[in-house]
Amino acid sequence: MAPNFIRIIPVDLRWGVLAEECKSCYDIQKTCLNQIDNCRMSEKQSPWFLGLRTSRYGWLQNEVMPSQGFETPQNYGWIDKLSGTEKAVSITSLEVCHASRVPETLPPYPTVFFYHRQFTPAAQEKLRGDELRWVFDFEYTAEEVLDPELKHQYTLIDKAGAYAKDKDELDDFLKDQSHMLYSDYSADYKQAYYTNKRENAKSFGVGYTDNLDEFAQKVERDLLTAIKMNFIVPDASNLDGYLFDTIQHENAIKLKASTFVGRTEMAEETFEHTKSTEGEHTLILHGEPGCGKSGLLAAVAQRTIDCKAKDDFVFVHAVDSCPGSNLLEKFLRRLHVNLRTFRRDRGEINISSDPPESITDLKQEHHSFIMSTAELYPGSKFVIIVDAVNQFHNSLGAWDMWWMIRDEGAPNLRFIISTLTEENNTYKNAMISCKHSRSLEVSQMSQEDLVDMVNRTLERYNKKLTNYDDRLLGNQIEVLLSKSSSPLFLIAACEALRKFGIFEKVSEYIASFPDKITGLFSFLVDEWSGEYGKDFTEDVCGLICLSKDGLLENQINDLLRFKEEMVQGEKGGFLYDSSFSRIYDSVSSFLAAGGGGYLRFFHDQLKYTIRDKFLDDTFSQNTHQWFCDFFMSIIQPQLCSQPQAKTPDYYEHVLNQIVHHQLEVARVTQSFETFKLTLRNIYFVRERIQFNQHNNLNNEYLAAIEAAPLDKAAFKLWAKFVQLYTPAIKEFPQFAYNMATNQAPTSVVSQDTLLLYNM
Repeated sequence: MAPNFIRIIPVDLRWGVLAEECKSCYDIQKTCLNQIDNCRMSEKQSPWFLGLRTSRYGWLQNEVMPSQGFETPQNYGWIDKLSGTEKAVSITSLEVCHASRVPETLPPYPTVFFYHRQFTPAAQEKLRGDELRWVFDFEYTAEEVLDPELKHQYTLIDKAGAYAKDKDELDDFLKDQSHMLYSDYSADYKQAYYTNKRENAKSFGVGYTDNLDEFAQKVERDLLTAIKMNFIVPDASNLDGYLFDTIQHENAIKLKASTFVGRTEMAEETFEHTKSTEGEHTLILHGEPGCGKSGLLAAVAQRTIDCKAKDDFVFVHAVDSCPGSNLLEKFLRRLHVNLRTFRRDRGEINISSDPPESITDLKQEHHSFIMSTAELYPGSKFVIIVDAVNQFHNSLGAWDMWWMIRDEGAPNLRFIISTLTEENNTYKNAMISCKHSRSLEVSQMSQEDLVDMVNRTLERYNKKLTNYDDRLLGNQIEVLLSKSSSPLFLIAACEALRKFGIFEKVSEYIASFPDKITGLFSFLVDEWSGEYGKDFTEDVCGLICLSKDGLLENQINDLLRFKEEMVQGEKGGFLYDSSFSRIYDSVSSFLAAGGGGYLRFFHDQLKYTIRDKFLDDTFSQNTHQWFCDFFMSIIQPQLCSQPQAKTPDYYEHVLNQIVHHQLEVARVTQSFETFKLTLRNIYFVRERIQFNQHNNLNNEYLAAIEAAPLDKAAFKLWAKFVQLYTPAIKEFPQFAYNMATNQAPTSVVSQDTLLLYNM
């Protein structure tokens, strides 16, 4: 979805109906049908809707609400006609009718899909003898059921035949509609069990089907085709990279701000800091993990953007919100490009649009350029907001906090950061760097705010919890909050609840949650292992945790395929029963950078949980070796004078990752022979320099020198050669081999390179 700039949010139409709403057909219809309208790209278009048709008819509605009761009454002319007939229909039929009505504007490709389940003959035979077959059956009957185990499971009603006819006619109608897709799918019966068994009363149960791989692939194809046909991939080739980054940062802020609640006084105090011209320039928000710092700062940042005057400058940087956002250098360059654009837009055309290319020069002018800009425009406010500074990679001494605004800045300059109190010493160093800064500790949220946060988070998926003593379900919110008052815990719990589909079991499910965030993360990882397979979950989580700086989604898929092919070649058969696209839906809320960037676990508590559960020394070593083998399979064809092999889109990232994993392996094995394909290979050096990775390359030589006592001299000579010849190799890459072989005959650089010729 990344090339289309699309994020998919699944909405469950049934989970959001509480017992108190069930007493009113109107409330049920408002909850479900309004959600369908929320899934339209515009009022005149069809919704994005996926309906599964089975033998069930659905929950009968004794009355139908007039159109004026809905949020968009103009879309409900059809329901006024129905309400005049006094015909009782199910809520499912109402949903289907509303989703399937012909829109004013037809899309290029259907966005409404219906799939009709057909059990295989073997499944039908198996169901006939199962006491829970009623889970899958049409639920209304005109004749009394004599079997005492089943009599309460079917509703006795004279109009049962009419409802069955209505369901069949609705299916026939859907099949004939050209603006939708309707198809059958085959399924086997797996199992069914009671979720609430009652004596002499209707019980509740859930059923599971099997052998759905072909069906899942078809649904995925249909959805991806619809997205491809309905959304033109934007041409981002001419989009300024820094502008694109700004869009991503502001979108990340907007998303976080959407679920922020409470802490009114602290939010107001922080916002007032952006407007003030008195007192300290810098405000530092700090607190424990998961206390809600990022949400609070996002809300303030969004409000600052919304209230920005025409001549004001507002710059927002959310670390780990998009690719490269955890690199201090990228932050500095983006900030200075924006400041230069601000000044050039006001007539200072003599100022270059780009900051100095040399990072040394950029560091040198950093503070003075910011302060001089603010002084030149005293009528403008300059607000710089940076979230999660402890998440910066520690390149350029980011954790030392030297880059923060100094105390002597102009009064119209405001700076706000958020950080953990303890991690990486960023809070301590920030207080040292800005001695006259003001700090605010983000403290515990009130009970009322926590309830509001849970409700808002679940509301995005049309989910609700009871907030009163329901006779059957109890007070679900109260039980959840009794576990923990940590916002991070509650957000993680909401994510687990989003995936949980059995409404009658929700209370029991909440009660099973551990009461600490590490325990809850362990609980979630165990659930992923159960759903997607233990080996698969271990490998996916291990890859993300042990990657140098994150992985693209297609990299993860290719790594998994690479391992599966290796194992298949050795043992035969397939290694995994799942795919990354499936587990991504479960883990995405805990990943940094979203679907379009390099995926990493955002929360340290989750990383620690995964390390404790999976990452022992053997597993870690094997995973680093897996990275090395896979990356080298991509790089090695390029290690020649004129490479012809095609490289994947993420080739540049592979070049920047492999040495890290080689070093991790070598620190254990104390064998550095493989570095003759990387740090001691002129073609590898050429590739790195061509992709402007020479600074990282120099750092890798330093790491190798420290790690390899016996090969230290060789790495030192290669490091010296790279430092001297980087400009020449960058300008004349075709002569890199000659530059290396022209070194002294006794030099390890020339010796290593001449060996390449003889290979």
